[in-house]
Amino acid sequence: MTEMTRRMWGRRDWEPVVDEYLSGPKISQRAFADARGLKRKMFSRWLRRIQQERALPRSSGVEFVEVEVVAATPLVRVCVGDVSVEFTAVPPPAWVAELVAYREARSC
Repeated sequence: MTEMTRRMWGRRDWEPVVDEYLSGPKISQRAFADARGLKRKMFSRWLRRIQQERALPRSSGVEFVEVEVVAATPLVRVCVGDVSVEFTAVPPPAWVAELVAYREARSC
């Protein structure tokens, strides 16, 4: 395992180690980690993480469904003079007031 200690371990590395610990004789995490040259805190973290993930229910009854996103049709159309702007949500009144003020200023 000395080659593996030179690089960061990932899930693929830790899962077999955790499985070995859980299925082997009941010894302390410290003794197990020390016997294999593992960092104790790292082993403890991965053991806890993997055990917690395995304890989660496989299916919670929630499923993803496929949806199709289509272009939204405008809900609101603001017309000021010959300018027409369409929105999918109601614009802030301040924005509409600025548009009117801008349009009136350009008309003069």
